[in-house]
Amino acid sequence: MERSSAELALEYFYTRTYSAQFAGRVFSMLFVASVTTYFQIISIPIAVVWLIAYGCCELLITTWWRRVSPTLGALTEAAAFRRQDELIFRCSLTTGTAAAPFLFNTDPGVTGSVVSVLFCAAVVMIIAAQHSMADKMFFWTAPVPALALIVNMTHLAHGIDSWVMGGLGVCFVVNARQLQAANTAAETAMVKAQVEADRANRAKSVFLATISHEIRTPLNGVLGMAQAMRFDELSSAQSQRLEVVQRSGEALLALLNDVLDMSKIEAGKVELERIDFDLGALVRSAGEAFLAIAAGKGVILALDIAECSGGFHGDPTRVRQILYNLLSNAVKFTEHGRIDLSARRTDGGVRLVVTDTGIGMPTETGLRMFEKFSQADASTTRRFGGTGLGLSICRELAELMGGSIDVESTLGRGSTFTVDLPLPHIGETPAPIDQPTADPAEILAGRSHPLRILVAEDNPINQRVLRALLGVAGDMDLEMVANGSLAIEAWESRVWDLIFMDVNMPVMDGVSATLYIRSQERRTRRPRTPIIALTANAMAHQIAEYLAAGMDGHLAKAIEAGALFAALATAAAAPPQVAIQTIVSARA
Repeated sequence: MERSSAELALEYFYTRTYSAQFAGRVFSMLFVASVTTYFQIISIPIAVVWLIAYGCCELLITTWWRRVSPTLGALTEAAAFRRQDELIFRCSLTTGTAAAPFLFNTDPGVTGSVVSVLFCAAVVMIIAAQHSMADKMFFWTAPVPALALIVNMTHLAHGIDSWVMGGLGVCFVVNARQLQAANTAAETAMVKAQVEADRANRAKSVFLATISHEIRTPLNGVLGMAQAMRFDELSSAQSQRLEVVQRSGEALLALLNDVLDMSKIEAGKVELERIDFDLGALVRSAGEAFLAIAAGKGVILALDIAECSGGFHGDPTRVRQILYNLLSNAVKFTEHGRIDLSARRTDGGVRLVVTDTGIGMPTETGLRMFEKFSQADASTTRRFGGTGLGLSICRELAELMGGSIDVESTLGRGSTFTVDLPLPHIGETPAPIDQPTADPAEILAGRSHPLRILVAEDNPINQRVLRALLGVAGDMDLEMVANGSLAIEAWESRVWDLIFMDVNMPVMDGVSATLYIRSQERRTRRPRTPIIALTANAMAHQIAEYLAAGMDGHLAKAIEAGALFAALATAAAAPPQVAIQTIVSARA
């Protein structure tokens, strides 16, 4: 929910002034109380009462904040300003209590006056520097320490000199007020800028989510049908043309994913996994993904993973993403020679190195290559394509994991990219992180009845894509409906082995339909039907919403045939009427 500038100012002031400096204030008060009793400016009983009263004021603010902070984000502008007034009043009690003994001490003596002046001047300056939540705040929180400062200034002299000293105290307070006004204006401008930035980020997130959905939907038709046609008998020329279609669609999908990844990184919404995985297997699978492309160009792709055997703890998805980007660049910019990918353990974790004999770049260009949309020169974009986001994403992901990435390159002689990641070695080799691929021809083998699949999808093209891909696995009991309401009717009428649920549908969306199905399952004790979200909405917060609603997994459009077949294989392996959980990982 969008927060107002008044709410942001309230939160910023409390966090900066009270939460962050609580210990410093308490220590200062104890120290000043000790000094005043040592010089007999204040008696010990009065000092004790003073500290107790001050502690009660601090407690009053703390308990008030614990009650108010959960409501932030739901307050109206007027309510937020009322909360500001409440906090200002409580702050005035705190500063007034802190300075009160020095205001009412009528005969402090020279030493007492000096101590009083120093303490009250410090309080006034803290108010001037930090009490900038609202312009009027100074007139509430500064009067008692300001008067105590002026009174004790007059105690330092006699006759006309005392008036001069008092005038100096007034000048000090006036200057403090000017400083507070300037700080308030600066903080107000900062808060307004933050509100605008938050609004812009939200608008960008909505825009990217919408664009992602609108691009993925037609891409699903292109890539889905291309994958389905690969299971048909095609001539050599047809296979080559189909490969061009599929690679072009995959390139567009990769571009979309890069833009979304960079957007999530900039918004601070990338969440890292912390799981055990086999680094050697991960590096091998990343290298093997580019073997055919490299071989087609006559380039040798060599892997050295002997020194990274065993299990490691971290985010395998992001490690793989870094390797894919580095290897993709290496293959793209290397016309002959070789590419070497090595991984080895270090004292601090893991070092990944990708070396190529490609076009290279000048030394002065190397660091600039990690900036967004950066290329070595304009001709690179024309010759090889690309947006210049890959290396920037690698750097951001490496830094998010606490690591780093460096490059050494010579024009015409190739480049070496080195990635250091603090991945703890756990010794044993964990289970493979990749899901086993499912052979579509074997999914339905040995079943006594057809696999019962319900698909809720409103787009006719996507329906045809799913029907074509699912048909590759053989005969099954397949029903398609166009919205969530019809999906509920179909679910109530019979038992299903698996439901593929689109999210954005007319009449009733997929999340609402899933919530209803799960509630009815609990009410009637009906066995749980696996539900897979099948949608072009593929951002992390959207996937989290689907899982929270009761869906068992997520398949992003454009649909990957292997992930679809894996979901089918899991459903086919489960006994009838038994609840299962199908976890389908997708690029988040």
